[in-house]
Amino acid sequence: MLSDLEEEDEDIHIHVAKEAMEDENRRTRAGFGGGGVGGDPSASSSSKPVLDDRDVKSLRKRFSFLKDFSDNFIRNTPYEALLKTETSAIKLDEYEKSKAAAVRLAANRDKIRSSFTVLKEGKDNRWDVLHKGRFLAGAGCSASKMWLAARNSIGMKGQLPISTYDMNSVGLGGYVSKKGWIELHDAGSESLSLKLFNINSCGNKSSQLSNDKLDQEAKDIVDLGEFKLALRVAREAQSFVQPWNKSISAIEGFMQQTNFCNKDLANVDKPAALLTQFTDYVMGENANRWRAHESFLSTGDLKASWDSFFGAKPVSSLRQDQKKQQKFGKGQSNSPFSRYPGFFDDICYNYNVGRCVKPPGACFTRTGVQLRHVCNFRADVNKPKDVCGKPHPRALNH
Repeated sequence: MLSDLEEEDEDIHIHVAKEAMEDENRRTRAGFGGGGVGGDPSASSSSKPVLDDRDVKSLRKRFSFLKDFSDNFIRNTPYEALLKTETSAIKLDEYEKSKAAAVRLAANRDKIRSSFTVLKEGKDNRWDVLHKGRFLAGAGCSASKMWLAARNSIGMKGQLPISTYDMNSVGLGGYVSKKGWIELHDAGSESLSLKLFNINSCGNKSSQLSNDKLDQEAKDIVDLGEFKLALRVAREAQSFVQPWNKSISAIEGFMQQTNFCNKDLANVDKPAALLTQFTDYVMGENANRWRAHESFLSTGDLKASWDSFFGAKPVSSLRQDQKKQQKFGKGQSNSPFSRYPGFFDDICYNYNVGRCVKPPGACFTRTGVQLRHVCNFRADVNKPKDVCGKPHPRALNH
């Protein structure tokens, strides 16, 4: 059962409200239908008052439930009816609060679809004059829908960049470079890079440097802790510049879910550098999608993007070879080529079968190992290291 207000509390509430109403009546009695300032003081107190705009405003301030009613309703409704309406509003509020959370949230979702906030036209300079529209409740639709709505509203030009956002409030003051602030205001920027949010890139104090010079001074990210901090800085800065833009939050979500891709990068030197390259790649792809009126890459989309990105890197092949070596177990050769007959560590197999078109000295594996163009013919299969070694292909000479 849902509990109503206690009768005693209700009486007290009505008594306080009546006193406030009577106080309002006394304050404006001279202007009511009894003759204005010179009106007959003996006029009947039961005559219907006519409230002016100041009185209506005062009543709205005293009784919050009146915000949903028109001025005409307030002027033409007797005091007793207004008090009953307030009591009903309080009971309804108590009823709403007593609902189960899931039921309440579902009801609110349906309610907002048919409820609209009408904003008055006003001024906003992003500094000391802020329009009330900035303080609406957050949008409950998908982040993709917000992104596309912003694209239709903002267009390709981007927004006027400034750098006075209060990053100090979140403990990150001074972590964003000047160029970082400039590029962050344009969701279609091709120059946005995680390096611009690296604390080591923020030492430059000159405001006269060109974009090319600022790019050159951006420091590479080599440490994983440095990468994590830069990603957090970029996400917080974006939340100040474009609260509707969740593209960097999606990248951080992917990194958190995969523990910064540690399974793929467990034995990779400088994993932070590779993660920075991937982050910059995603930022560039999101810029392309902005220009094409398409949604940004979500956290779910980034799994496939990472697999494609990492699979194209030479370090990915080395990682796969390491996994296979572990599978074969101890006692096997450390060379990734020892499993293939006639394929030796530094001798080009394609050269020996007549398929390599690279000149001598310019032949390398995907992992950077230089291959020799010499004959790999083995006279004794029991002696795999004893090869011909002469500068001719095996296929034409043996």
